[in-house]
Amino acid sequence: MIPGSVGFRLLEWYGLHGKHPGQWRLHAALRNLLHASIDAELPVERQGLRWVLNPSDYPHRELFWLGESDRWDLLHSRRFVKPGAVIFDVGANFGYYGLMLAEGLGRDCAVHSFEPTEETFARLTRHIAMNRMECVHAHRLALSDAPGTASMRGRDGNSGAAFVDPGGGEVRVTTLDAFVAEQGIRRLDFVKIDVEGFEERVLRGADRALRELRPTLLLEIQPMTLERAGSSVPQLVELLTSRAYALWRSQKERLVPLEAGEIQDSLVNGFAIPAR
Repeated sequence: MIPGSVGFRLLEWYGLHGKHPGQWRLHAALRNLLHASIDAELPVERQGLRWVLNPSDYPHRELFWLGESDRWDLLHSRRFVKPGAVIFDVGANFGYYGLMLAEGLGRDCAVHSFEPTEETFARLTRHIAMNRMECVHAHRLALSDAPGTASMRGRDGNSGAAFVDPGGGEVRVTTLDAFVAEQGIRRLDFVKIDVEGFEERVLRGADRALRELRPTLLLEIQPMTLERAGSSVPQLVELLTSRAYALWRSQKERLVPLEAGEIQDSLVNGFAIPAR
């Protein structure tokens, strides 16, 4: 299928406007049937912002075809931030969460977006510039539990699945606490972390921020990637509970408690909310 063809445009129109229960399943089936996974850089407007998306790249797919991504998690994330907020987007990819949260706050905030891989970082900075998001600051850094350097690259077809590779681009590694100290940051309202299993390491490098600044967290929790990084769901949960954080998950418009036993093989996005 060719971008701009009648079939492509009809499929795009249906994804953006044909909202009904189960639409995403039917749309995915149609994309497979019509071979619509096109490797192309396509400028679009979605959610009131401008993007250059590749429909064949997994993190771009939902926003490109359906016009939105992580609908309920984004809804709840917006409820935790108010004008003037300081937000960290760790593992920012092409910038969706950071830009969307900033736009929802009328750009009255400071967003620090961290993305280690070279090509994805270039897309992130491009989206910030295209939307004139002066309140969003991009940092080509990896956050972990200790400073250093790493060589990283993204995977073909999934730019969000970055991995350590000696042949990849070298990137500086720091801790969240060190970054906060370097930047003189005195408040931190919300932190989204999606780092392919290294979530626990990022949190261990954020111990002071968790204890003193008490941000709300949104974490990707996936047993397989955690184990690959030398962690586990129980270890992650124990770290959070020891800092007086409770886990919740979105159930459409509501947040409900998230128990560790519920997290089996699938990926879960969990909100870690601090006791006040």
